[in-house]
Amino acid sequence: MLKSGAMNNYELTILIKPDLGEKEVAKEAKNLADLLEKAGAKIIKKLEPAKKALAYEIKKLREAYYFYLELELKPEAVLAIDQKLKLQENTIRYLLVRK
Repeated sequence: MLKSGAMNNYELTILIKPDLGEKEVAKEAKNLADLLEKAGAKIIKKLEPAKKALAYEIKKLREAYYFYLELELKPEAVLAIDQKLKLQENTIRYLLVRK
């Protein structure tokens, strides 16, 4: 059983709509960083957003901006992050998994 104060390692991958401009992508990255900071996450590794082709079509889109982060997070904060990511307008898909 985990202690409530223990931090776990997680990987977060987010796909953002490909039709956004550079400023909008930067704004999405800033919003994501703010969301994680408010949840008490510590970012360990962060790859710059990159536009890549999707392996299969999602919502009639063939490419997307990929955001990838490795972070330390308290288990109780995962649900709050999950709920807020679901509400993001420009997010196509996301996956938050424990390493």
